[in-house]
Amino acid sequence: RFADRQIGVVRWPGLTTGFTLYRLPPDAGAILLHPPSLQPLDANLPNGLHLAGYEIDRQVKAGDTTQLALYWQVTANAPVGEDYAFFSHLIDQTGHVWAQQDGLGYPPYFWVPGDSVVSWFDLTVANDVPAAVGQIETGMYRQSDIGRLAMRLADGTTTDRLLLGPVRLVPAVVPSVPVPANPTLIHFGPSIDLIGADNDWPATLAAGNRTFHVTLTWKVNATPAADYTTFVHLVDAKGNIVAQSDGQPGPYPTTLWVAGDTILDVRTLTLSGPLEAGTYQLVGGLYRADTMARLASDRG
Repeated sequence: RFADRQIGVVRWPGLTTGFTLYRLPPDAGAILLHPPSLQPLDANLPNGLHLAGYEIDRQVKAGDTTQLALYWQVTANAPVGEDYAFFSHLIDQTGHVWAQQDGLGYPPYFWVPGDSVVSWFDLTVANDVPAAVGQIETGMYRQSDIGRLAMRLADGTTTDRLLLGPVRLVPAVVPSVPVPANPTLIHFGPSIDLIGADNDWPATLAAGNRTFHVTLTWKVNATPAADYTTFVHLVDAKGNIVAQSDGQPGPYPTTLWVAGDTILDVRTLTLSGPLEAGTYQLVGGLYRADTMARLASDRG
């Protein structure tokens, strides 16, 4: 926060540093406790601690170190003689832990009601992390018995962990996306372009659990403002859907896409029922799952 305010370092014998000295501006508290990237929390713990917010990196690469910042306040005197630690785990959607760090940094015997505190945790990510959606799992436990503390949330429910995120997990080697066999250019708003639409269906379709694939290639111009779902529908001449595939386009939700990404989106469709003779058409696009509103498109 205040790297440009450093004025000196006091060396500790035998170590490279001991104390780093800063000259802080008058608004240091506001800069530290109210950064633009702060995400709000509202969780109360029985030891007199209130979790008020957090910061995380939205993209984490294999082998790198990512930082979690927890913002909290002391609302009451902590129990005498007890000590605590936060746990912070970077997990994927299966619950596998790819990085973790525990700690507190501010012992309870120093707590004074009214204190505002920021705790930072550096999580070094495993080298074999896959392309996946991750979250930071965090909470607090007692050092004496490793028992997690229950947190009461704003809606009255309790939990022993919070899931923060999502986070984009990036593998050490990102596979290259093949050039589409059937290039196209269709704009979906200002952020997303469809640059390829390939498929492996035959010229003549027949029912009977016939499975085929449609591969969409998306080019990202800017991070989309919402999470979108892909839909690919096979429709008959009357507009009836005879096969479909809806889902997240690629390994990440669209709000974790960044400018310059090329996303491979493979949809699987299955013909399982009787199929009338006639001409069929593939229809595809993007929609918001919360409103079902489709993202408008136009050809480039």
